[in-house]
Amino acid sequence: MFMPNAHHFSVNLPVDNSASVAVFFENLGFTELYPPLAENTRLYSDGHLQVQLSSAGADWREGIIFCTEQPIDSLAASLQLSGVQTVVQDNKIRVVAPDGTAVYWLSLKDFSFPKQPPSGQTLCGCFYEISLEVDELEANKLFWENLGFTKTMPDGDISNWLTMSHSLLRIGLYEKGSCPHPFRSPALTWFNADASERLELLQQKGFTFAHVLPSAADSPEEAILETPEGHHLFLFKAW
Repeated sequence: MFMPNAHHFSVNLPVDNSASVAVFFENLGFTELYPPLAENTRLYSDGHLQVQLSSAGADWREGIIFCTEQPIDSLAASLQLSGVQTVVQDNKIRVVAPDGTAVYWLSLKDFSFPKQPPSGQTLCGCFYEISLEVDELEANKLFWENLGFTKTMPDGDISNWLTMSHSLLRIGLYEKGSCPHPFRSPALTWFNADASERLELLQQKGFTFAHVLPSAADSPEEAILETPEGHHLFLFKAW
């Protein structure tokens, strides 16, 4: 409903030390974009996924940022008419999902999105979704539906997880405690057919996994990377 004019998305990660987290993403193959989308932030991209690093003390929460051509005032009015509570400050809209994830809109009339690098893959491979751990699956499903997302998986009505899709990106919703591994939300999730080879390459490049999932294979096939400040990157096998 409110996403047709959205052109770009970013994941915002508040950090205490942007330099160490920046080096982490650079070593994975992300490119820093200049100038950043917002003041006092750093923006990294693989040509599809954008990661914004903001100061932990700034008015940016962990969450997702959308850029739109629609004026902020009219978009905020539309959201409020639908029953979505909004905060408008510094030319940006903020709403908060039931799980606590912040969702921002920035108008391209007020902000300029920097030129993207050629679309490609980092050492992580094929980006799949932003994964969120939630207490109430149905409430979060309704929230994302109100923002224009559609449930695409799984079939049927009974599940402890959902994939909500939009032309820009996917949002994965997972009931708290249903995933058999550590989960810091929002997590960035990749799926790769050559997952084992990618994990081996990451180790060769000096990366250490925070958690390795059990596997019947001789070598690990799924693992979790952590940024220097504990944000999770899920590296899973595509089936």
